[in-house]
Amino acid sequence: MPAASDASDPPVAPGLRSAALGPTDRHDQWEAVPGVRLGTAAAGIRYRERDDLVVFELPPGTSSAAVFTRNAFCAAPVLVARRHLETAMPRFLLINSGNANAGTGEQGIVDAEASCAALAALAGCRREEVLPFSTGVIGEHLPVTKLQAALPEALGRLGEEGWPAAARAVMTTDTVPKLASRRLTVAGRSAVLSGIAKGSGMIRPDMATLLAFLATDVAVGPSLLKACLKDAVAVTFNAITVDGDTSTNDACVLSASGALGNPVLEDPEAPDYGAFRAAVEAVCADLAGSRSLSRRRGTRRKPAGLPTPLPTRLWSRRRSLRRTPIGAESWRPSAAQGSMAWTSTGCASGWATFVS
Repeated sequence: MPAASDASDPPVAPGLRSAALGPTDRHDQWEAVPGVRLGTAAAGIRYRERDDLVVFELPPGTSSAAVFTRNAFCAAPVLVARRHLETAMPRFLLINSGNANAGTGEQGIVDAEASCAALAALAGCRREEVLPFSTGVIGEHLPVTKLQAALPEALGRLGEEGWPAAARAVMTTDTVPKLASRRLTVAGRSAVLSGIAKGSGMIRPDMATLLAFLATDVAVGPSLLKACLKDAVAVTFNAITVDGDTSTNDACVLSASGALGNPVLEDPEAPDYGAFRAAVEAVCADLAGSRSLSRRRGTRRKPAGLPTPLPTRLWSRRRSLRRTPIGAESWRPSAAQGSMAWTSTGCASGWATFVS
């Protein structure tokens, strides 16, 4: 399938080596992150004969930061992940595709918590040390039994080489998996930063993707890690649009394992922080850019080129409010057929609520 755009790759900061995927399904340009293991399994949540469950295992001492959707109609896993992250640093990330667990009320919260508890029991950690993420159809309850049954297989397949399989397992309407890596030098040592993402529809700020997960072996303090991620997201994922929708499940997570053994980066004035921040922005740009965001099946629009810095982006909140939800591409087909797509309407209305 042709690339979503023929735009060139984003510029690479000095001292960094690009490792973004091209427009085809290539997995020879990514790099494993020491200490971070990934495992996948086929839970049969919606898709047949393909993996749809991903487990990230983060080593003890890992710092993590996350940015979540600003849609007021946010999904149950977003609520649970936010709550857990306020309590403890995660040891595991649990991701499923095929079912968004959005618009599912209190039962959605119960299901997300039950999924975390099941993984925690198998892995020997606290439930709060598991962050759940879901993507897929809105308005259907998560088949927790299927998810729990697949967890042993995912744990059994944990390995540092699991990035390509994970990139494929999180896909829904995506047409290609999305991976990106960068090499950088910290404390005189060669470090790596890698990430995967999924998202091809319901993409507009804020956040302008569905799910993204980045990890590095650099040791970074939690406060600086969060500031770095927020800055990177502002000029990448929050600077693109495809169809006028903001998803209920958007999340971006950045984890720093510290396996490199460098002195912990805690000061934004530290000599190596500039290189680290540039690497994070570069990987986010790769994942959010037109070569990484695949066109959604059945939609008419393409990603509007590569992300541009936030200060140059002009978004009229009043105009957005007028155009939402009727302007949302996911809403219009059902309206034209005479049936209200309540899930898409709720999602779009959630964005309008945020705008107002």
